[in-house]
Parts: sequence; structure tokens; C-alpha cells
Amino acid sequence: MKGKQILEAIIMEIMLRKRILAIGLIVISIPLLWFGIANFEIGGIPDQWLAVTVASSGMFGLFGIGGGIAMLVPATTAAVPRNEPVEKQPELKEIEMANEMTDTPPASESVRLMRREKELVLKRGELQTLLGEVDTALITTKNQIRARGWIEQEGGGWQVE
Repeated sequence: MKGKQILEAIIMEIMLRKRILAIGLIVISIPLLWFGIANFEIGGIPDQWLAVTVASSGMFGLFGIGGGIAMLVPATTAAVPRNEPVEKQPELKEIEMANEMTDTPPASESVRLMRREKELVLKRGELQTLLGEVDTALITTKNQIRARGWIEQEGGGWQVE
């Protein structure tokens, strides 16, 4: 939980300083873009490392400026406007009533039930494996207690030999 809280605090700090970060990104990206454009040659650059540097510089400059501008533009488009109420999903009773009206359940409902069955079968297998591990650990522990000189009583307790 503590890591999640730290991450949320960092994100909030970034959101508060978004404009400063955007301007800083643009300021850093301008020299990169200038270096990439100034050293670009149509016929190609004979030195391989210089060619990689020029190409990387130009691309980082372009992406940096684009990212900075995108950070400066306010994000006003949202999936659901905040002042409009969110439409609720139909309740389970309404869905069951609609299914009772038809003779056959819809295909999507059948698919959902089949997926649920697969999940339950997987969970049952996991639980059976876990139960087997617990039984093995219990038997091992009882054998270790017996090896130390204790006798198991019928009521579930232990007594010394």
C-alpha cells in the first residue's frame, strides 16, 4: 500500500507541475531538433555514428516538441462529461426478466456461463492441489511430533509417552 501511495503522490506532483515540465521539454527538444536538421545531409553521412546521432537527435527533438505541445494543450475531451449523469447498467433482475421472456437464453449469456464454468473448474483444481499440500504438511508435522516422544490422543490432543 505504501508504494501505491508514493506513486499517487508523484503523479499528483507531476500533474501540478505539468506546464513547467512541458515548457522544459520543449526547451530541451529545440537544440536536439536543431542539431538533427543542421547536420542532415541528403546524400547520406559517411560517418556511421554521426548518422545515428543526427537521426536520433532529430527524432527526439520532434517527439519532444510534440509531447511538450500536447502537455500544454488542456485535455478537455472526456469520455463522459462530468456534468451529465452516467447511465446505469440494467440491474440483474431486469436481465433475468428479459431472459425469462425468451425461450432460449441469448448466446452471449451462454458464453458467459461457459467461461464462468471454466473458471470454477480451474479454481476447484487449485483448491484440491492446496488441500493435498495441507494434508501432506499435516502428516509430516504429526510424524515430527511423534518422533519427539508424544502420543496422539483420540480427542485431538497430545500427551507424553
